[in-house]
Amino acid sequence: MSTPTTSTVDRDARWRRLAPVLLIIVAVVSAATLLVGENNMLTPLDVIAVLASDDPVTLHEIAVNSRGPRIVLAIMVGAGLGAAGALLQSLVRNPLASPEFVGVSAGAVTATVAFMAFGPALAAGMIGWIRPLVATGGGLVAAVVVYLLARQVGSVESTRLLLVGIVTSGVLASVTTVSMIALGEQAGELLSWLSGSLALRTWPDTMWVAAYLVPGVALTLIAIPRVNLRQLGDDVAIGLGQRREWDRLIVLLAAVVLTAACVSIVGAIGFVGLIGPHIARKIVGNDARRLVPAAALGGALMVLIADFVSRNLDPAWIAGPLGLEVRNVTLPVGVYLTLFGVPFLLSLLWKAK
Repeated sequence: MSTPTTSTVDRDARWRRLAPVLLIIVAVVSAATLLVGENNMLTPLDVIAVLASDDPVTLHEIAVNSRGPRIVLAIMVGAGLGAAGALLQSLVRNPLASPEFVGVSAGAVTATVAFMAFGPALAAGMIGWIRPLVATGGGLVAAVVVYLLARQVGSVESTRLLLVGIVTSGVLASVTTVSMIALGEQAGELLSWLSGSLALRTWPDTMWVAAYLVPGVALTLIAIPRVNLRQLGDDVAIGLGQRREWDRLIVLLAAVVLTAACVSIVGAIGFVGLIGPHIARKIVGNDARRLVPAAALGGALMVLIADFVSRNLDPAWIAGPLGLEVRNVTLPVGVYLTLFGVPFLLSLLWKAK
């Protein structure tokens, strides 16, 4: 049996130091997000009093029950998308792969909106568990189509995968637009969701996401050793007994289930699955046993920070000095992640040039 290389040992040690630090940072940002708000500042004693009180609804209680689900959702959604991005990048060995660029997010969104527009009417209690199933099916179909098309025009381990994914996502966006038109007045309720929003989410929403993340996490645990075998190359992996197409499907399904669980509730939050794994890889390397959890923690932290900014930053503060008039609105969390993610993507493309 070969001994671990010095680089592997160093990265293992680095990950053991980094993991608790990331967990502490996530906890600190979560506490700040719970306590800090533009219209209602809380103290830890306020939160304890709300949780222990049976009194009628107070402003503090509204704040806790509004921010609490957003914090939990931000952690779960960021972790799910970060892990999904790490799996996809390892699957195709392309650092530009992520749920939004290989069609997974677009497929999940399109399937969800099309089902709402053209599908059968459902009782309110059924919507919560049907929507993630529909999103998973749409994401999986879109990802398989993109993967097969990329193989036809070249290697999936090149920027062709990104180009095919962007084209496919554009086609799916057109289908989403047609579905929105068919929805009529109901379409207005989906505009914020399409941008990726944690606003007005409730504890039942967190339960639905958690319920669908459980099979996604189980699939991820099965996929991680298969991803690591692929790092050795197809010939070596096959020689070690890997069934290439079957194992690719498992990895792809894990990424799709993780993404669909998030997208179906909070919408298409972008760039988390691109940035989180890319930064994590620089620190902990390509071993999926370290990369996937590191990307998950990084993604959770990204969405938490973006949601904190979304709730507390008034766009008028920036537009005012520029002489622009902007209504007092709260921008969806997906907008802030996109504002950061686009320059990051351009820098990656520039370095890959």
